[in-house]
Amino acid sequence: MKGFGLYLLILVCLLAGVSYVVSQTQKTESISYSDVYSYFEQGDVDRYTLEGGTLTMHLKNENRVVSYEIGDYTSVWWSQLGSVMVNSGGLAAYRCSILAENIDTYLNESYLGRHVEFSDDSLLTLFALLHGRTVQQPSAFAFAWMPDRWSHHYRQQERWFRGSFIRGLWRIRFLPVLSWGWWRQATGWMQIWLVISVFVYLLLWRPLVLGSGVPPTVVLVPLAIGLAQGSRYISVWRSDTTGPQRYASLLLSPVATLWSALILRPLRVWGMVTSAKMGWNTRQQVEVTSQ
Repeated sequence: MKGFGLYLLILVCLLAGVSYVVSQTQKTESISYSDVYSYFEQGDVDRYTLEGGTLTMHLKNENRVVSYEIGDYTSVWWSQLGSVMVNSGGLAAYRCSILAENIDTYLNESYLGRHVEFSDDSLLTLFALLHGRTVQQPSAFAFAWMPDRWSHHYRQQERWFRGSFIRGLWRIRFLPVLSWGWWRQATGWMQIWLVISVFVYLLLWRPLVLGSGVPPTVVLVPLAIGLAQGSRYISVWRSDTTGPQRYASLLLSPVATLWSALILRPLRVWGMVTSAKMGWNTRQQVEVTSQ
């Protein structure tokens, strides 16, 4: 069983797509978000490359090379394949022809006979995928405000899970079977149900039906994954966070992992079951604060 625990740890880490920056291979200077914006705005960048989640820029006026670690390594990887699945709703650009050709579908989308009122960002991304490539621009960034109350957070996640399920159906139906996007969606669903099945078996079926205890790896493996994923926070430099704040985020990452496993995972299933329920649910008033 000890060997099985180690094997399970490796397997789940691979499925989760754990990324961790160990070291930089080039002798470059790390900079912040504001620096990146400033260099591009001033036209000081004469060339740049994006490899493995690292944006490396050559500054012509200062004749030096600087680098910036981009936090969303998964999007960077899929961007290189031209298959970003959801472009940022608040920071995305589309060709006019894409919007013009799909305006009727966009305004009149229906699911189970009901008008869809959410997830417009993923729908626009799907339109773009059907016509070509969807990519991430590393020099573009935005600071997002998130709900800070349980009721707001719950409604937001519920809406996102419903929209995610509907978009998944559309991708499987409309994307070419041999495309990266189709296979990412298919394997993503496989991963979700595999994890849910293992979760139900180990935490519910074993103790309640078989009378066996809960293996310690059930708790230790997710916590290890949370720490591994959270380790990226200490390598991402932002102008609005300090070093202690990044380490605090790392220490809290296991809590986020437990929250995802115990709260958000059942909510995802609920979102699938209630996917026919439409409405934004969070737009009666602004559900974020400015602080």
